[in-house]
Amino acid sequence: MKRFLITILLAILTGAGLGFYAYNKLASTNNNDMMVGKFSNQVYALQVGVFDSINNANDLASKYGGIVINDNNKYRVYIAIVSNTLTQIKNYYDNKNISYYVKNIEVNSDFYNTLLDYESLLLATNEDNYEEIMKNILKEYVNLLNEV
Repeated sequence: MKRFLITILLAILTGAGLGFYAYNKLASTNNNDMMVGKFSNQVYALQVGVFDSINNANDLASKYGGIVINDNNKYRVYIAIVSNTLTQIKNYYDNKNISYYVKNIEVNSDFYNTLLDYESLLLATNEDNYEEIMKNILKEYVNLLNEV
């Protein structure tokens, strides 16, 4: 009987020790690591400017059919967001003599899958339709940001 109680006590102590270790390991994990499921897909934004003034950002966004993103009180103007068609879209804007900066951004899986669908359209069409497709992608991105 005494041996049985010691075995049960050791089992409880071992389980408690392992549980304590696992809890501390999870609690010390960086919050960014915990959000991997929320935003985990790298895509590229073509940025044409960064401004302190939203008015200047809106003017440039209107000129190029882009969107304005508030990023820590800086206003970024994106004209395109792509994944697999980066080279194709860069060539398109290079031919239009538009200067841009390629910025890596993270998006969730839903947006990423939607982006892949739009990129299928890009590959199946000619450059005359690129601008309209980019506008739709940017609208989807704004919707994503409004959900967060």
